[in-house]
Amino acid sequence: MLKSSTYYHGSTHRIEKFMDDFVGGKDANDQEGPGIYFTSDIDDALAIGHLIYEVELKPRALMTKEVVNVNKAVSRAILVKLAKAAPDWRTHAENWSENPRQGILDCIEAALSSNESVADVFQQMCVEFYRNEPVDYVRNVVKLTEYDGTVKDFPDGTQHVIVLNPQIIHLKKVHDMQQTNEIRSLIRSIVSEVSAMDMAMHQTGAPAVAQGRTVDIEGLVAFMRQKGVNGNENDIISILEGQPTDKVKNDMVEVIEFYQTGADPQQLDAETMLDYYLKWNKLNIDKNEILAFSISEQ
Repeated sequence: MLKSSTYYHGSTHRIEKFMDDFVGGKDANDQEGPGIYFTSDIDDALAIGHLIYEVELKPRALMTKEVVNVNKAVSRAILVKLAKAAPDWRTHAENWSENPRQGILDCIEAALSSNESVADVFQQMCVEFYRNEPVDYVRNVVKLTEYDGTVKDFPDGTQHVIVLNPQIIHLKKVHDMQQTNEIRSLIRSIVSEVSAMDMAMHQTGAPAVAQGRTVDIEGLVAFMRQKGVNGNENDIISILEGQPTDKVKNDMVEVIEFYQTGADPQQLDAETMLDYYLKWNKLNIDKNEILAFSISEQ
């Protein structure tokens, strides 16, 4: 039923743990009913907020919007239990009949006769009995049925999942896309500078800051510690010596692929590689300050 192993939730707020306490709140946009909304399309999540929560969902079962014979697919006994579990079920049932128990049955028959999917039948029960108690609704559905949510398929292959049971949400990563956009702008400025440089340097593939020069390693390490930077010394030294570490190589590939510069990571000169590395890793050090530790051997 789920087409992806990864789904996304967009928000403008930090979420420490997904919970059902706030479903159906005043800021919720619950077009498909109360729940925690996820999408298989990250762009959909970005339309909601810059903080993107990447998760895996492991539901027992999900309701669908698929057209089915709801009289066979939905248990009337379960719907009766769901209705009676509502905090003020008698008052709501009396909207259908003076006898509340008969009112529940009349409401259920109306829901089954006027809807063509399991999700829509439950949604009508929510409207009829839990209009002002969305948290009670999601908890009772999880408790009384096998359903942990609803999945909705779109023609382009995108899926939206409305989760009722937060226990099925397994957080994988959190992406701050606002921060990513700032990095993107920064790297674009670097790329512009590189394109203005003599591209012959890339063609020759000069790997190190220079041949005939050596790196003052002790001085460089002391300088970086003075700057409050620890843990990047080996990477920076490897760039200066023309033997970049795997971490540096991976960073260069990510920069070039992410911003589609068309450059060959194997042909980057050390100064450009150093520039990329410092800014990609957000190290507040001027490139020229590091280059000063490359000393002539003559």
